[in-house]
Amino acid sequence: MDRPFFEPWIGENYESGGIFGKKILALGDSHYCDSCEDCGVAGGIRCNVDFTKNTIKEYLGRSYGTKGWPTTYKKFERTLSGNLNTEKSDAISIWNSIAFYNFLQTANNSYARTAYLDEYYDKSLPYF
Repeated sequence: MDRPFFEPWIGENYESGGIFGKKILALGDSHYCDSCEDCGVAGGIRCNVDFTKNTIKEYLGRSYGTKGWPTTYKKFERTLSGNLNTEKSDAISIWNSIAFYNFLQTANNSYARTAYLDEYYDKSLPYF
């Protein structure tokens, strides 16, 4: 792999600094996927180069406000904005103002918060 596998989310107002007036890169850890054995390899059903982008689109679309994984994104946006009562319209403004990248370039195919081996971090470092 000569470039990151998972392309970052880049909000439509990122270049201008959006609502924050400056460019912000949010760095996540990893994706979680239970639909393939080796996520981060081209050809996966869900785990393709647009996984990060599609996750944010899904969050801003139908998943906003639901329990489970979307709560991580909601907590982040509320912390970043200082608004503890964000609504969907706020979330759209926030996410369209930032770039978001997951450091690890191989998705974890087990449960969230399962530790990765050091080798996954070592392999992903050059792409960051």
